Amino acid sequence: MNWKYKAFLQKSFDMIPFGRNLNYFMQRNITKNLPVDDNTFFQKFKFSFAQHKKIGQISSLDMKNIKSLEFGAGWDLLTPLSYYMLAVKEQIVIDLFHNMKTDLINNSIQRFVENKSELEKKHSLLLRDIPDKTISGYEDLNDNFGIKYMAPVNAAKTGFEDNSFDYITSLSTLEHVPESEINGILNECYRILKPGGVLSCIVDLRDHYSYFDQSISIYNFLKYSDKQWKLYNHDLQYQNRLRNSDYKDIVNSTKFRIAEYNISECDSVEKEQLENLALNDKYINNSIDDMGIKEIWMLLVKDK
Repeated sequence: MNWKYKAFLQKSFDMIPFGRNLNYFMQRNITKNLPVDDNTFFQKFKFSFAQHKKIGQISSLDMKNIKSLEFGAGWDLLTPLSYYMLAVKEQIVIDLFHNMKTDLINNSIQRFVENKSELEKKHSLLLRDIPDKTISGYEDLNDNFGIKYMAPVNAAKTGFEDNSFDYITSLSTLEHVPESEINGILNECYRILKPGGVLSCIVDLRDHYSYFDQSISIYNFLKYSDKQWKLYNHDLQYQNRLRNSDYKDIVNSTKFRIAEYNISECDSVEKEQLENLALNDKYINNSIDDMGIKEIWMLLVKDK
């Protein structure tokens, strides 16, 4: 399917009651993007493990006695379940919408049960045993895995007390947040982190439709003006199209100290695609190197 057809279809879902349920049905039963494939499953655990490990390295936190928060965990809660296996003691997961799907979470649990040994071997670590149980709702998730799911909750106005969490994470979430709201989310994270706490955010700067439509490059959405992009953009898969320099400016406007700022640069093929793309004037002042960055991993510290 051409990416534009998918965009318009999802946009139509976004305009009607129960549109999110229809979008889930389409991805579960028609395009069959859900549950995620094995490669994505292992990749998500890899990212979760990397974040947990790196936070331990750059902080003085007691990683055996952690209270964590994740915002934007999605449908299958693969990341929070990964943290459970990494022995995170207490987790709160928030979403702007009620995205959690019990069938996908049960699929995630079963995959962790089946792949525990392989994950341990791949990453040279011992994982906590995961209960081989079927959950039916929020209470089961909290009782069996120490994961408290809360939605709808705005990550910019959580209502949590000051200094509540040891670390906060997000994986491929900030690229779906309007630019005007990102600063508020980061400031809220600063407020609710304990002194010495860490915020870890992995941000995917690729055009997400390129995962679905192989005929377009990961930079395809940079061809469009804001007015043109608005025709395709929608809340079910909002993409802000910010580049690396934009995120750096936002982070530098907060009170956080940047402990690490890692980038994934484009390869030679992707660079050629970008150079041959008819970029919109919106991006005319950005360098090719800045435009080409595909992913950011920033680790931000609230100093004591």
